[in-house]
Amino acid sequence: MSSLFLAPIIVISGFTVIADISSKIPFPMPDWVPAMVWFRFFQLTVFAILYGLAIIYRKNMQRHMRYMCCTGGMFLNPGLSRLLDWLAETTPLWLPSGIQHFCIPILICVVMLIEDRRRGKFYLPWALCGFAWILNIVIFSNVNQITALVDVSHWLINATQRWPWPDYNFIVY
Repeated sequence: MSSLFLAPIIVISGFTVIADISSKIPFPMPDWVPAMVWFRFFQLTVFAILYGLAIIYRKNMQRHMRYMCCTGGMFLNPGLSRLLDWLAETTPLWLPSGIQHFCIPILICVVMLIEDRRRGKFYLPWALCGFAWILNIVIFSNVNQITALVDVSHWLINATQRWPWPDYNFIVY
């Protein structure tokens, strides 16, 4: 029951992080900004949808569990990407980098989908999550050609530049 309180806080704080990061983008806006704005919105939107489906199916443990696992997968990529980048720098191993990191959640979804289908379990959550990540890769790769997303990025940066964000420079490490 506490997750009914926690999930909206996660979404609201996620949008706050997007706005805070956007407020620190210099002008003129670098080419990578629309892709990062899209990625953040993608994560929060798909998280909210999957979480909503998990709540709808809360009395069906098998479906609820799979949807909740998929919500956790939405936030797997940033930490996993940083770990793989660190390992690639410190070891002689070849590891995926850049946009290849986006394929890791798809791979996890495919493996889980195959496993659940083989066992005759409900596998739609894995298919939805995997499809969302495929859609993310397509849009992320072409975001600078999608005028509406570039315009939203410009609007967000212009709007957040004027917000009175607190100054956290007083923290001494």
